[in-house]
Amino acid sequence: MVILIGAAAFFGMLFLLGVEIMTILTIFQIILAALTGLCLLFFIFCAVMLLLSKKHPAKLIEIVKDKKKDDDEPQADKMLSTFAFYEVDGERVRNWFPAERLMSRKIYESKECFVRIAKLGSKRLVFDRHSVVIVITGTILMGLCTAGFSVFLLAGLVFG
Repeated sequence: MVILIGAAAFFGMLFLLGVEIMTILTIFQIILAALTGLCLLFFIFCAVMLLLSKKHPAKLIEIVKDKKKDDDEPQADKMLSTFAFYEVDGERVRNWFPAERLMSRKIYESKECFVRIAKLGSKRLVFDRHSVVIVITGTILMGLCTAGFSVFLLAGLVFG
């Protein structure tokens, strides 16, 4: 929310300083293209990690809300992420992506499952089947969004 307020103040200041609307819109398009490009890079990284991962049998232990330090506010509880914890080779490991809250009973109904584990240095990145769907869908959607914003930006710069 703070970022949105700051962005609105930034674009408002540009408008008050007399910058043309088309220039402000071009800056906004550049920011959107850069942000979707960063998201695309994240999903490509995850896809590469998935390709380098190995399948392991696992057992779902629990789904736990992530604890934040120094948060005594009652509102902070609503913003906490939940993560699925698995037992793989006798070790308790956390899924790399947050667990889905709305359909967690359907997604995590099976205790025995297979997860994909990729090693990144000393860390073990765990991807369950829900995470695999997120990575594939996110890569496709962010690729389309980045391409769309980039083409729209280039068309505006060339024909504008």
